[in-house]
Amino acid sequence: MQLDLVVLADMANIDGGGKLNIIGEFNMIPAAELPSPAINMALVARIVAAGSEGQQHRVALALVDADGRELARIPDQVLQFGPVVPGTSGDLRAQFVIGIMGAQFPAYGAYSFHVLVDGRYLGERTCYVVPPPARP
Repeated sequence: MQLDLVVLADMANIDGGGKLNIIGEFNMIPAAELPSPAINMALVARIVAAGSEGQQHRVALALVDADGRELARIPDQVLQFGPVVPGTSGDLRAQFVIGIMGAQFPAYGAYSFHVLVDGRYLGERTCYVVPPPARP
């Protein structure tokens, strides 16, 4: 099982045909004050698994600071992997969009969103909270 895609975006959805629509991908959050102002974002991920790994797994998301402390966790949710499609690689795929509303960060630095499947770390997306650029 592997994390094929993971991004943070302003908005995202999965259309009726299963296509991911991602708007405003980013990895930096400028903040003039701390804690940062509350922001809304979406974490978008796609996981690929071998057919032998089964079609149903549990996924969770943990926000971790640069020191490795877990600051928040989105509880486990059931993730359904799609059926094997004849004429393809035979891999199972699952994609999801998790809306994160009102996120605030306590300090400048790196924060990672860890993707956990069945309690196992699969990968992460790091974002950086930074002061706004200086005006000339």
